[in-house]
Amino acid sequence: MGGNGGPAAIHHQSLYGVTALEACINILRILQSPANRIALSHELRHAARLKEEDWSRKIGFAKVSVADIPFPFILTCLVIGAGLRAKDSYHARIHNLPFNLSFDGSDNNDGITVFDVTEVTQVRYCFVSLDSSDSDEEEGGAPPKPPAMTPLTGPQYLWGYYRKDDQSNQESFKNLVKNFQALPLIDGRALHSAWPDNSWRITVQDGGESKWTRVEQVVAEGEISGQKESNFVDSEISSLRASSLVKILERASLLSDFYLAAKSKLYADPIDVSNSSSARRTLSSIFRKENIIDLGPFELTTEQILEVLEEASQDSIDVISLNFSGNLNITESFLKEIFIKFPRLETLYLLNTPQISLEKKIGLLRGTTIQLYDTELLALPFVKEDDGMRHGFNKFELRLIPLYGYIKPVINQMIIMAYCDTKLAPRDTDGGLNIDSMFDKGILLNNFGRDHVCIPFGGVNLKLSALIAGIAQYVHYVMKQQPYLDIAVMNAPASNIAKQLAMPHSFEDNENSFAVNTISDYLYRTPNDSWSLSHIGGWWKKYSKIVPGEWTLAVIGETASWDGPREECAKVRYAFVSAAPPTDTEDSTLDSYVPKFIIRDFRGFLDSIIPDTSDQQQILEIWNRAVEPTTPSSALKLSGRQEVESLMRALVYPVNDTGELENPGTISSRSASRASSISID
Repeated sequence: MGGNGGPAAIHHQSLYGVTALEACINILRILQSPANRIALSHELRHAARLKEEDWSRKIGFAKVSVADIPFPFILTCLVIGAGLRAKDSYHARIHNLPFNLSFDGSDNNDGITVFDVTEVTQVRYCFVSLDSSDSDEEEGGAPPKPPAMTPLTGPQYLWGYYRKDDQSNQESFKNLVKNFQALPLIDGRALHSAWPDNSWRITVQDGGESKWTRVEQVVAEGEISGQKESNFVDSEISSLRASSLVKILERASLLSDFYLAAKSKLYADPIDVSNSSSARRTLSSIFRKENIIDLGPFELTTEQILEVLEEASQDSIDVISLNFSGNLNITESFLKEIFIKFPRLETLYLLNTPQISLEKKIGLLRGTTIQLYDTELLALPFVKEDDGMRHGFNKFELRLIPLYGYIKPVINQMIIMAYCDTKLAPRDTDGGLNIDSMFDKGILLNNFGRDHVCIPFGGVNLKLSALIAGIAQYVHYVMKQQPYLDIAVMNAPASNIAKQLAMPHSFEDNENSFAVNTISDYLYRTPNDSWSLSHIGGWWKKYSKIVPGEWTLAVIGETASWDGPREECAKVRYAFVSAAPPTDTEDSTLDSYVPKFIIRDFRGFLDSIIPDTSDQQQILEIWNRAVEPTTPSSALKLSGRQEVESLMRALVYPVNDTGELENPGTISSRSASRASSISID
């Protein structure tokens, strides 16, 4: 960013060696995914518009506002890329840092990883060791240190942690090393330009051999950009590239690749679209054949936008994605008209459109299943403020459900139970855990190696298929835990699930696999004080009653002993639970009322929400792929009715000594049915 550093930075406490390379590859795949290109390209345009004072503003570590996060989508990509690899059952807590942090401004004992997103179709990377005590000599059998302040490839960084001459290391890391072949590396002069420092070094050829030399001066911005390829499609006709827009239009009928070349020209010079009705007519013709329309680069009035979209709104191809990011002319009434013209819209980009408040955007979208990309909504998970989230054991104030939920979730909540060392645990006649015998008035009698949480999905804003896919990823994660389940302070499920839901397509194996959505603010900003995450705390122990027409997913995991084989995974059971309507003789308003539970496996759950079996197939395939067991003994199984009812008695419908329902941690899902019824370090 020309002496200003980069648009985002994060810290991962355990990122070094193999883990650093795995995170790097994951982040590169996310940043280069076509599914993320519209949002990423917009934030790069936004970066180019910032003034020097915007880049140099002072931002603290402890308190961060929405305004302190100008590039929240890029930050989201880094957080998810470093903290989540769904297929590998990997999750880690990530800390966001000030976006304009210096390269050496944090805890960087194991170096840094840098990504250059200037060209979204060719993202560059490098590792940098900041240890100035360079030495090629091996000490105590340790591998030689890589040179400091120099862009390193993945393999060069890796062999600073492991002996390269060890054949077992070569075999273990060969696939990982192969992933870095031919990946474009950031030039040392680009690092010097971003963070001016006379310690940066580059590789030069001397007599056929490579050696490191210090960068003596900052390279001009044009020289750095010269190493990069153009992001725009070149026409094969050289005269077309040099022509003015008018001449291009005159020759349109003679060119077989006219629309491709014209689109390239218009996106390269977006001001032409604002100033020329002919250009807008051409763009309208181009969009007639496209279902993903990106108007982010163009500064158009709402009338001009409707003019450009006229043909697209009348064509048989359904438009599923629109980008109006950065356009300050967009209004509420305009968006209402857009929703009418494009009833099949799935994704809407409104980044950096502050003239419409987030609350009003949510209000317009309520009742739809449109995925919204909004700067404030993306930034909220990373806000740090003193909002009463940290407190002692003697106080609990339930944080309000956020106002930003507009898509009704097909699964209301997920209840997770984790038990370690269950050799002596009481069991029912079906072999399931007798859970309510381990509780007293909703409180665990013995919390050693045991815990429970409830994750509500009211604010995640995902359509049916994405929500189920993200939840399946977390079930996959639980199934692979060894040798015990940790869902407490060190690995709170809420922040894990928030990441899973923000990149829910990992098991699809297509270009959407690395598509990044908004991280749920309510789930991600998990308080990490001892009260909120303790076995008697309240933050994630508020259970909604089970009501007809709504579904709860119960997940129960257990390990037989603390000292079991390391390769032995947890045994996981699940059940989708709803409630039958009350009979004529039942009074569902009574506190003592407990409904009859409807218990289904995944296929039965799908049948209840998607009657057409042909529409179920893709969702069913993704679920089955995610929960495929490593061994037959680790297969995901359906909980028996006795175990499910025991779980509900323990957590959702506990009874006190007088036989009355008592659970200060249970909330009604409906007010009318209070008891009848969830730069990288």
